[in-house]
Amino acid sequence: MDYAEISTDSHNLRLLREKQLQELTEIDIALKKIEDKTYGICEMCDEQIGIKRLKIKPHAKFCIHCRPLYEKSIKKELSVFFPQKK
Repeated sequence: MDYAEISTDSHNLRLLREKQLQELTEIDIALKKIEDKTYGICEMCDEQIGIKRLKIKPHAKFCIHCRPLYEKSIKKELSVFFPQKK
């Protein structure tokens, strides 16, 4: 095993850890929403999030209609900081 391989493995483990921590934070938020009786309500349109979506992702913040809009807005915000090269 060489240094580059160890470095890559370390980087990948760090990214995985960050993703897992983010997911745990989202689960904590979902649990708080259950307490507040706001669980399953889309944060964008205030409509109910479909049960199929919640079964797949219990900590979903957005309904199936608003999720693409949210992702599009995030990409737009990121493009300000990371413009694509042409």
